[in-house]
Amino acid sequence: MAERDGWRDYARLFDTAWNIVVRYTAAWLFAGVAWGVAYLSDQLLGLVGVDVIASLIEIEVVPYIFTGLVLGLGLAIVHELSDYVSPFLLIQLLRVILPVVLVVVVVFIAALAVRGLNDLFGQFSAAATMAGVVLAAVTLITTAIGRDDEMSVDGRGMLLATQALSVLIAVPAALALYAVWLRVGQYGLTPARVAAMLGTFVTLSYALAFAASILMRGDWRGRIRRVNRYKAVAVVVLCALWMTPVINAERLSTASQLARAEGGAPPEQVALWEMAHEWGKPGKAGLAALETRAQAAQDTALVARIAKMRAATSQWRFEQAEEDAARPSLDGMVPVRPEGAVLPAGAFDALSQRDVRSIHAACARSLPGGEKGCVLVIAEFEPLSGAQGAIGIYYEGGEFVQLTAYEILDGQLRRTGLVAGQGRTGLVAGQVMSLPQILPAQMAQILAGDFTMVPVPRYVLEVDGVQLVPRD
Repeated sequence: MAERDGWRDYARLFDTAWNIVVRYTAAWLFAGVAWGVAYLSDQLLGLVGVDVIASLIEIEVVPYIFTGLVLGLGLAIVHELSDYVSPFLLIQLLRVILPVVLVVVVVFIAALAVRGLNDLFGQFSAAATMAGVVLAAVTLITTAIGRDDEMSVDGRGMLLATQALSVLIAVPAALALYAVWLRVGQYGLTPARVAAMLGTFVTLSYALAFAASILMRGDWRGRIRRVNRYKAVAVVVLCALWMTPVINAERLSTASQLARAEGGAPPEQVALWEMAHEWGKPGKAGLAALETRAQAAQDTALVARIAKMRAATSQWRFEQAEEDAARPSLDGMVPVRPEGAVLPAGAFDALSQRDVRSIHAACARSLPGGEKGCVLVIAEFEPLSGAQGAIGIYYEGGEFVQLTAYEILDGQLRRTGLVAGQGRTGLVAGQVMSLPQILPAQMAQILAGDFTMVPVPRYVLEVDGVQLVPRD
């Protein structure tokens, strides 16, 4: 029988596949234990000043060699004990999970019917999550029906649960493909999205084939086994095509991004970096074509962006330069108090991009009385430090006002942390602390100049002309 059917013998395929899963799982578990032993051994030897293990691990190739050796050793041991290592236990354990996954899928579909699709496709991970659930369900259904009817689950409840899950997984499978389709429509193809499209298409084809096998009644378990057999061959063929020009993800992605650029998409939403540095010859050719069109259209901004991108040594450096170029200027925007106090130009340049954007957003807001939503109070808050300090007061909306402490060094603001003091306090990190809060009305008073600078006496530790004082 085995010789006659060959690869079409589902029982042999089932046993072989699950044996491979169990053997590799056991081998990787052994590798993990070996790394744990190595780590603990290093910690133990470190207590007596011996760091030979740490020194070896720091050599670039050693972790790979060690992992390969212990993984190979684990596989060899598992192979020697193949008579004792059986996938039957794992299959039985996975079968217990099937009803749980069925309940989760039913709740998902019920909640989807109530809430609708509006909140479902907000992020790309939604597609990966749904496709992952479908693949997990396909695996569980396969374990439930076993290699043949004799090894299949036989309880009526489990059979009904297997049938129900086989039908219902078509819903998340279809939504996963639709989610990827929406994302491609928004941002175009990339190699990752090409793979996602193919992956979600495969999961949907599995789900629809399983559902059809159930709805046709009769020998539905036999039909699902045939689906698994032919789908496995189809996936192998698809993987082979991925390695050929038939499915050239870089070429498809470049064509998609060029179409988006021609359709008027902003340059920052076109995958120019990927075309320049990651998508090989198709990407470089597509970028050159886009540059030629930009030059013909006298789009100097796009031509300059492409030139900067080619010259950049890393995507992070390029994006950082783009952020710095788009960094809003705060010079002259933030009111300074007391009257007469001034800040030199570029005083905010040392602050992080996040802080600058936050201050810019606060200044764009208005207090309930119409006053500007930001102010900076400058004074020698710490006379012993020899430097000026500042308190930034920023309106965040509602009744919330953000306070930030700065010191001024070389004409630039440098954030030092929170503002400490007495008065109205709040709950911070689960503890009541002396972190004062002010209301928008009090912020308006500061903008109007209605405040005083009060010296606060402090004890200092003095020894031989040196004064010491703790500072928050």
